[in-house]
Amino acid sequence: MGLSFFKGVVLFSILVLGGARGHRFDTQNPIVKFRGNDTSTCHDACTALSSSLGSIVHHNTSLPSTLFSGCYTLMQRSTIPLCIVHPESSQDVSEAIKIISRHSCIFAIKSGGHAMFAGGSTAEGGIVLDLHLLNRLELSEDRETAYVGTGSRWGAVYEFLEPWNVTVVGGRVGDVGVGGFLLGGGISFISRRYGWGCDNVRNYEIVLANGTIANVSYTSNPDLYFALRGGGKNFGIVTRFDLETHPTLSQWWGGFNFMILSPSSIQSSLYLTRTFAPTLTYILETISNFLAKIAFVSLLQHANIYAVGTHTIHTSAVQNAPSFTKLVQDLQTKVLHSTLRMESPYGFTKEVDAHNPVGVRMTYNTATFKVNETFIRDVARIYVEEIEQVRHVKGLVSAITTQTLARDEIAQFGRNGGNAFGIKVEDGPLTILLASFGWADENDNEHIVRTAQNVIDRAVILGKEMGVHHPFIYQNYAAKSQDVFGGYSVGNQERLRRVQKEVDPEGVFSRLQPGYFTL
Repeated sequence: MGLSFFKGVVLFSILVLGGARGHRFDTQNPIVKFRGNDTSTCHDACTALSSSLGSIVHHNTSLPSTLFSGCYTLMQRSTIPLCIVHPESSQDVSEAIKIISRHSCIFAIKSGGHAMFAGGSTAEGGIVLDLHLLNRLELSEDRETAYVGTGSRWGAVYEFLEPWNVTVVGGRVGDVGVGGFLLGGGISFISRRYGWGCDNVRNYEIVLANGTIANVSYTSNPDLYFALRGGGKNFGIVTRFDLETHPTLSQWWGGFNFMILSPSSIQSSLYLTRTFAPTLTYILETISNFLAKIAFVSLLQHANIYAVGTHTIHTSAVQNAPSFTKLVQDLQTKVLHSTLRMESPYGFTKEVDAHNPVGVRMTYNTATFKVNETFIRDVARIYVEEIEQVRHVKGLVSAITTQTLARDEIAQFGRNGGNAFGIKVEDGPLTILLASFGWADENDNEHIVRTAQNVIDRAVILGKEMGVHHPFIYQNYAAKSQDVFGGYSVGNQERLRRVQKEVDPEGVFSRLQPGYFTL
């Protein structure tokens, strides 16, 4: 049974394993009173954009195919804007946001288009600012800062940096866009050592609600700098990230291990002479024991079996590190397929890319908990109970994945005044739980989205009963229905709203950009 057998498993489970040039800007002044969004105002806005920006504006009768091909999920592709703008500079973005604000038309920002739900980076009947042309990459002379355009994708960033043996804290899927990843937090292969992506931004070039182009660093504007580290789309449009670089080896050690729940040992111990057919009770008990120790569990629908797997990377290139080998040994099952090897950091990203094609129907739902083995075992039971209700759905591929957020990783959150999440070192270690579901038929959309939500809702109820639930909801894994900012600390929520009121008093980015998470 080859690797191709497991492509569906990886597709939905691998995403979660493991000197500013700035100035201070003036307080923003209101641009115009909001009149609300309607077809005529957006038509007028598109006309004004075309008049001002020319050929970089496309109306819905001539929308470029890249708008849809770049969207990860099919749900995103079903949302059609009235017009799309392809800015070529921060000045283009500035002019566009002033026109959009003046006409009070809804809009969306698209960096890589990796949002899971409709409207995440598109605007039905509105305007899309597609930033993929803002993809310039530069490295400072001292090689300590990478200047990364928000429209870049992580694979291109790593390929650019590879010859200098430096890297940045970026995405593990190379096709993911830079902008949304960093504004939502950004978990990386090297986060255990350096924190999340947002903790490694030296400076943001940002276009504010009134069109001002500013550079924001910890020294130039600590409040807005704080807000951009986890505050999402609520403060402006970031056009460039100046990222701290880190030295890296040319080779790492790591890869996948794939295993299935084999009944052979049970056959032997029970002296069975007939083919063993796993019962639901057997699946519940066995998966519960696996999930306390591994990265993901997934149903392989056509084979009618459950698979477990790990994805481990050792950035110091220690081959067969004891912690890795013990992990597999503890599972007490045979590794069916392994990709463990020495590989370049960029090579590991390309491996993940190969199993994450765009144009899929998928939903995510997530929650965070204190590490507790009993709880995780019970979550495995919840997952199997829910998946058994939908296993007949055409094209179903599903997984639950756990990722540990260790205390040394949380400690990095406090760099340069701290990020917006409000997670304390003493909260750890935590585990971020992700339920991911893929399917084929549009008619099953509601049913599958609800099932993914059920898994997490039941896990949250159980976690609260056991005293292990943590309110943090990771924005980059969240479903559209989840209250991301409600999971931040109360003090940080209040600070975010104060900053928002200062830089966007008319609510351009909260009221006119409805598709993504709003304060």
